[in-house]
Amino acid sequence: MLIGRMDANRTRWVVGCMTGTSLDGLDAALVEIEGTGLDMKAHFRGLISKPLAGLAQDLRHLAEGNPAPPIDYMRAARRLGELHAEAVDELIAQCRADDDCPLPGTGVDFVVAHGQTIWHAPRDAVGRLSWQLFDPWPIVRRLGVPVCYDLRQADLISGGEGAPITPMADWVMYRDQVDAVVNLGGVMNYSYIGGGIEHVHGADLGPCNILLDGLCQRLFGEPFDSGGRLASQGRIDVI
Repeated sequence: MLIGRMDANRTRWVVGCMTGTSLDGLDAALVEIEGTGLDMKAHFRGLISKPLAGLAQDLRHLAEGNPAPPIDYMRAARRLGELHAEAVDELIAQCRADDDCPLPGTGVDFVVAHGQTIWHAPRDAVGRLSWQLFDPWPIVRRLGVPVCYDLRQADLISGGEGAPITPMADWVMYRDQVDAVVNLGGVMNYSYIGGGIEHVHGADLGPCNILLDGLCQRLFGEPFDSGGRLASQGRIDVI
């Protein structure tokens, strides 16, 4: 019973990092997590976004299956890891400068980094496979904290599709507010979280920002619609 009470009061500070299929940039979020298991509660504490700049073009080249020597993959993974380390470091400094952010002096407990999806093959003949290109060691070296990465493989090796990977987290965070969560990412997906834990499931629905970014580049010469500036100039048609 004592251990159970200690777990219920357990607090961890975590930074989660994501680049996304559309390669718009890197987002890093600082989250305070209380409790354990399905009783966890997450509190948002800060966010930082950084452009991928020239790295986006190199990652897209690799993701499109273009021929490339192994060293190109290694270089891209290292550069992506260094960008993550820089973003996490800046995010922690940003929180420490905020009087309302109660980040403890010991800093964050660990970092979770998805990496960039280079190839996703959940029905490959060899087995369910997915490759999230990433080098975690720049974060480990710079911040001295554990890094969790290569997140999709556990679901794939268990017989899942590897995407989306957020339904259980969505249930933990939003189960008392909504029945479903829709993510308008590079690929749009949903999590159904109504009806109890045994009914939680999710699926990809189709391309989203990948197509929108492509249209933005072709029609306006911009990599994406930053802040929805272009979309806000349109006319809403109610059907």
